[in-house]
Amino acid sequence: MEPIFISYTQNDSKVAHLIADELARWGIVPSIDERLDSLRNWPPSIQESIKGCAVLVLIMSPESRKSDWVQKEIEYAKSLRKPIYPILVRGEAWGSFITSTLLDIRNGKLPDRSYYQKIEQAIKKPAQPTITASP
Repeated sequence: MEPIFISYTQNDSKVAHLIADELARWGIVPSIDERLDSLRNWPPSIQESIKGCAVLVLIMSPESRKSDWVQKEIEYAKSLRKPIYPILVRGEAWGSFITSTLLDIRNGKLPDRSYYQKIEQAIKKPAQPTITASP
């Protein structure tokens, strides 16, 4: 499994792929829809990719805010306590993502090396133990 899952809408495909390419350049290979299994397995593939990732990168835009799929991906990542690194590409920041990890690139400038270093650090952190109820 790839350490990063990128959640985005097709309207934001260009910037999502630019960020994916930049992550790969720094040695971090992300999961992005075209790199997942065939379309007939798309929802299970997404679920497995999110489950197996260390970090979810959210491409924020008005379209992603309205996207049922993006919202499902976010909620699933939250349920698994995955860190979410939002990148604001258009519009306004929303929800609980107005945090110190929010990166605003509405000016069109891609993230610099320090952003990718933060993601690398999050990937290298040991997984948080999950508490399960006994039957």
